[in-house]
This record gives sequence, C-alpha cells and structure tokens, in this order.
Amino acid sequence: MSTLNQEMERTIFAIIAQAGEARAQAYSALDSLRRKDFAEARRSIEQARSILGDIHKTHADLVMREARGEDLNISLLLIHAEDILMAASSETALVERIIEIVAEIAK
Repeated sequence: MSTLNQEMERTIFAIIAQAGEARAQAYSALDSLRRKDFAEARRSIEQARSILGDIHKTHADLVMREARGEDLNISLLLIHAEDILMAASSETALVERIIEIVAEIAK
C-alpha cells in the first residue's frame, strides 16, 4: 500500500470515528434533555457541532485536493465515511431543533 493510500485510510477512519463521537454527543444531548438539564443538553450539542466543524474542514481539504487534480484513490470506505458524516450532521441539527422547541415549551 502506498503512503498516499495509508494517509487516506487514516483520514477516512478519523472521519468515521469523529462522526461517531459527534453523533454520541448529540444523543447525549437528548438524554440530558429528557432529564430537563437544558444547560448540559446545550453543552453536548455544542460539542457535537465543534467536532463536526473539524470533520468538515478535513472533508473540505479532501475535496480541494481532488479539485486540484490529485488522485485520492476514492473508495467505498470514503463514501461510507461521508455517509456517516452526513447522518451525524443531520441528526445533530435535528437534536438541536428539538432542544430549542422543548426549551420554548418549558418556558
């Protein structure tokens, strides 16, 4: 396996792991919300957002490298990582809205 392939594999697995952590933080926010701990729910969702921001920077770098003509050896594993990233992003956005709605109802 070439160095580029090893580098790409490490990047892909980092995206998968970080997206999983963001998703876990989003669900932790829901657990906090269930306990009516709004402050902790907001902290968890902010942590998820921060993690997702880092991942999106990594993903954008990959997109830019490919746009410059670099052969990234796109694989099914990268597509899987992107799928997990998008699911984590969508779920985090949804949980964030749920927190806002429940907080408004609780006023």
